[in-house]
Amino acid sequence: MLLKDVGGHNGCGECRDFVNAGATQGQTPSDVIFAADVTFSCITNPDAAKELVFGNCGVLAEIKNSKGYVEMTGIDAETSRCIGEAIVSRGGRYLEAQIQGSKLQAELGTLVILAAGDHALYNDCQSCFTAMGKSSFFIGDVGNASMMNLIIQLISGVTIAGLAEGMALADRVGLSQNDVVEILELTQLNCPWILEKGKC
Repeated sequence: MLLKDVGGHNGCGECRDFVNAGATQGQTPSDVIFAADVTFSCITNPDAAKELVFGNCGVLAEIKNSKGYVEMTGIDAETSRCIGEAIVSRGGRYLEAQIQGSKLQAELGTLVILAAGDHALYNDCQSCFTAMGKSSFFIGDVGNASMMNLIIQLISGVTIAGLAEGMALADRVGLSQNDVVEILELTQLNCPWILEKGKC
């Protein structure tokens, strides 16, 4: 089952494709929770994720024993803990599952899933995670996946900043940026992601 409208985003076009493929469309988050054993949520931001759970006709209205809720929205550890505590207090099972990867990786099904929370729910979701990505990791308590995601993003940002500074320096001193990329390919920095960014 999928939800028609979340956080003011009119997803009717996207929903239509899923409904045509056999999914049932709910009108509220509580409709979706009622109809499913495990619900996956991946929306725009932490505030929208909280509204989906705590809002009128939200997730909490139908969370009961054995219902699983997997939060895949890019959220901070504190928000994840807040949502997780509310789900568990109603008898539900909660798993945060942060996504690492690009839009292209999503299309290719090669994302990496970083999960934390209910280990049994993580195990129950393995077939779904396998369909979405090449690997999934269970990292312990709720909040740990969000923190690991932050660490990976920090390393990524520092790497891109270093590459940008290096390219800017090459340009300032009159060296070819293409040569920089070609030389990088021959060193221990021969990383497809860095080389792709260097060619931009």
